[in-house]
Amino acid sequence: MTKLKKIMMGIVVSIVTLGGLIACTGPNHHERFAKGGEFMAKRLDLNEEQKNKMKLLFETIKTEVQEYKDNQPKQQIIALLAEPELNQSEAILMLEQRSNRIKESAPTVIAAIADFTNSLDNNQRTQLQEILEKGRPHGRHFGGRPF
Repeated sequence: MTKLKKIMMGIVVSIVTLGGLIACTGPNHHERFAKGGEFMAKRLDLNEEQKNKMKLLFETIKTEVQEYKDNQPKQQIIALLAEPELNQSEAILMLEQRSNRIKESAPTVIAAIADFTNSLDNNQRTQLQEILEKGRPHGRHFGGRPF
């Protein structure tokens, strides 16, 4: 597998995983997220080492997303909007700080993704690609499957 293909696969996996984390908010979201991991492990027929790497990946992403959510500049935004005239430079600075936070956490997330995907054999990689291409059904009308 070429280096570019590995990078692209890592990016796709990270986007899907982050999307899954965001989609799993609400009541019982921890249980749904855990079931999604169990489904993925069963579907890909992961061994214990691979399951541990997947668990570490999910924990890494969960930590990064939680840190991002915890650092919401809500009060700063309210203060900006309370002023008679919007301070555009301060708003842009806030946006840049948020973007930089994502850029800072990206290597950690990508390393966890690479660690997991590099542990997969060719058959498991193919199955993972199929799962990602197919997407996941939403809601109870599609059998309520976690993935």
